[in-house]
Amino acid sequence: QVSPSSGLELVTVIPSSPISVARGASVQVTIQARIKAGTLESVDLEQLSVIAQSVSTPQPVAQNQIDMVTVLGSAVPALRVSPSSSGPVQPGSTVRLTYTLRNDGNKTGSFGALAVNLPGVPAGWTSTFVDPADCGALAAVASCAINVDILLPAKAYAGDNGVSASVGSASVTAVIKVAAVPGVLLDAGQQGSVEPSATISYTHTLTNTGNVTDTFTLTNQATAGWLGVVTPASLSNVPPGESRQISLAVTAPAFILAGSIGDVTLSAKSGLDANVSASVTDKTSILAVTRASLIPDAQTTNALAGQVVSFTPTLRNTGSTAVAYDLSVETASWTSIVTPTTTAILQPGQELALNLTVKVPVDTPIGDLNLTTLRVQERGTTLLLTTGTVSYTHLTLPTNR
Repeated sequence: QVSPSSGLELVTVIPSSPISVARGASVQVTIQARIKAGTLESVDLEQLSVIAQSVSTPQPVAQNQIDMVTVLGSAVPALRVSPSSSGPVQPGSTVRLTYTLRNDGNKTGSFGALAVNLPGVPAGWTSTFVDPADCGALAAVASCAINVDILLPAKAYAGDNGVSASVGSASVTAVIKVAAVPGVLLDAGQQGSVEPSATISYTHTLTNTGNVTDTFTLTNQATAGWLGVVTPASLSNVPPGESRQISLAVTAPAFILAGSIGDVTLSAKSGLDANVSASVTDKTSILAVTRASLIPDAQTTNALAGQVVSFTPTLRNTGSTAVAYDLSVETASWTSIVTPTTTAILQPGQELALNLTVKVPVDTPIGDLNLTTLRVQERGTTLLLTTGTVSYTHLTLPTNR
């Protein structure tokens, strides 16, 4: 049991009671006490009365000891702040902190100017002293208040931000909790050109303009018939102020007029606030190309001598321009005819059924092979766009038995 005199407080005993001690052994006991603020320099000594009493049976006589404490004359600073914790507050706002400097000593003293230490990142934290930073001479147990305005930067990081202050040997830290304000920015939309069915890639930069680490979901919306694929589909844990690269692959329709434009809109949405998003639109135009295809582009069949065989391929405009075609055939010796030989104008994707006939000569040897080539050219030009082939083999008539 420890009993302090009136000038002492906050007594602690280490280790705490009860204390187990083996026979013949000893244990060191530390007793601590704080001198009360303003306790006068000792005229009469302060004291701690210590009584040690066994809890065993039978109980030996209690042991008493009195420790004497001499109080010296000194000025001792104590610093407090209000509020010690504030927020959440918005970035860019101002928080007023009130520091109270008190002389907990027993002599008048001066402690110098209050120093405020602000967060180092992001840059832009500032402090303005509303009251003088130096309280001057303070009598014992006297105090003074110092108001300081803390201006947060527009991009102050979300979460707890410590503002520490010190004067003399005293220090204190206030915590300013900054509200999370998500933000996202995508760079400008781009333009490009491709042929039908081709793919073009656009690279974009996403920047986290908020004040908190965020995850962003990426999507795209394309004009009907066009296809957009964004990579990656999301960006995780992007710190405030940092950027990431995004790839958007755009594929044009197979059948589309030259000069047509497809819009693909890339969107990024915050994972912390679905109402926070950014969008940009890439515009892709179709190049002028003249093309054609035959379906099928090759066929093989058998025929008898003197027989006329018909083949009906389909001509398709696979280009991006409206065009008419000239058709012709090449064959080694057999008679081949294609109709029509000139088409009307076909739009991209439009098809036309053709008729190709081949007559097998009556004197064709058995097993003879003939190759007929169907040629497709842009009308009025020598530009060969595509070819198709038909192979015929002469067979003998079956013999009746």
